[in-house]
Amino acid sequence: MNIQDVFTFTEAVEIWGLNHTMDIEDAIRYKKLDHYETKRSGEVGLITRKGMEKLFGKEPYFRRMQCVKRKGEDTNGFGIAYEILHKPHGNPSYNIMFADMDEDFGVWETPEYELESLTPKEVEAHLAYIRENQKEFAPFVMQLNDLGEVFPHHILEDEEMKRIRQRIEKERQHA
Repeated sequence: MNIQDVFTFTEAVEIWGLNHTMDIEDAIRYKKLDHYETKRSGEVGLITRKGMEKLFGKEPYFRRMQCVKRKGEDTNGFGIAYEILHKPHGNPSYNIMFADMDEDFGVWETPEYELESLTPKEVEAHLAYIRENQKEFAPFVMQLNDLGEVFPHHILEDEEMKRIRQRIEKERQHA
């Protein structure tokens, strides 16, 4: 075994996109791991890659809140990996907040093989296009701006966008 295949619980939480180290501790408590797949070293919990894959499936290629794109699509296929869905003994899927979302603010479960990563330059190009066409991407802009975790990607809402936001929020209150 390579030292690169051993993680602290905190590292594993970030890599696998979990919410808390308790997710790992609970999974260990209820699923049997071999004695060499996890241990404590003082106050630090350690787990092997094999142990994590047994509990949560293959290591995700994309990270939570990473900008991605559906393969072969333009800006409509641009999105943010909002949540990693772990499939034990399979490839992960992701709940993606796509730029072409509708007013229902849905996220789409998308398998990893349908996505591609983007360079920082590509991310900025997609965001610039969305910034210039806010009305077309209004639900995406609203949800993007409401996510504090992606602050560097927030888009300053123009006056028309602010009116759209008010209309949608008012409709939701009456629904």
